[in-house]
Order: sequence, then C-alpha cells, then structure tokens
Amino acid sequence: MAHFSVVLDVESPRPIPRVKVPWMIARTVAEAHLFMDIAGAAPGKRGHQLKAAGDTLVSVYHCETDRGVRAFEFVVEATEIDGGAFGGEAPSRLLGPAQFLLESDRLTREVPGSPDGLDSTQRAAAQRRLNRAALCLDEVLKFFTDGKGRLSLGDMRTVTGGHLYRREPGRFDRARVEVVAQTYRKLAAAMD
Repeated sequence: MAHFSVVLDVESPRPIPRVKVPWMIARTVAEAHLFMDIAGAAPGKRGHQLKAAGDTLVSVYHCETDRGVRAFEFVVEATEIDGGAFGGEAPSRLLGPAQFLLESDRLTREVPGSPDGLDSTQRAAAQRRLNRAALCLDEVLKFFTDGKGRLSLGDMRTVTGGHLYRREPGRFDRARVEVVAQTYRKLAAAMD
C-alpha cells in the first residue's frame, strides 16, 4: 500500500523543493473528500479511521485508486460549515484555485442546458451539481486577497493550475468568477 502525503508542485521560475508533511490540513471533511476525489480515490471505496497523534486527531482514509490502495491523512479543522461550503473565510491550504475551478467545470459538464424534459430526480441532481459548482467558485474567490482583480501565475499551486492559467488567464479574473458563480446559482434555482 502506498502512503500519500501532500506534495505541492508550485509553478515558479526557480525550482522549489517538494515538501513532504506528516498530514494534510483540511478545513472541513467536505474539503478532504474533494481532495481525494481529485486524486482519483473512488467515492464509496474509502475506509476511514481516526488516530491520535499526541493531542491531534487525524482522519486516515484508505482508498482504492487507479494506482492501488493509498492512504490519505488529514487533520480536519471543522466537521461542517453552514451551506455546505468547503471552508471558512480563509482560502484553502489543501487545494488551489485552479483545482476548485476545474471541479466546478467537471460538475457543470453533465448539467443539461434547460430543465425542460427532466423529471424531479434529474432536476434535483442538476440543482445539486450547479450549487456545488457555485460553492467551488466561492472557494476560488477566497484566493483574491488584498483587493486583487485577477490571480497571478504565482497563485497557482499545481502544475495543472499553472497550465490552465497560461492557457486561460481570464478565467482567474475576479469579476468573471463572481458572474459565473451567480449564473450557476440562478440556473440551480430554475431547476425547481
């Protein structure tokens, strides 16, 4: 079984050493599960246990991935945030803005353009996906500190994020992210 600790690949003009930490900090259980989703750990195939590390309680998940069983260890700061959000006011230390943006894209890809012809179960599923996509964009907005209007390449935390930023820097414009989140919420409300 492979043991997994977070390794941040930060795009930078100079090499930055990879840092291996004993466990990852997740703001909520939902954020920890999103991290595992993105890492390829199949939902529903995650064994969970709690272990004590001194005064710290660590959530350990053993998950099936396409590369075998992996262990993910998280210290979770809060169990739940109102409204199903992934965390409080501060930006994630676990996931970067591009990861939240790409998750929002993934969620909306399977939502029909119109509720016409959908039964109540399909409408509810589309509504959940749109609301969760909007929550992901709310997480992107938390990275806009100090009144920034656009995130920079340096704000990207992964190689994938750097590639996305280079291809589509406009997607990291504050006004655009706000409008798209608002649009998803309006579309979700129309699914009622």
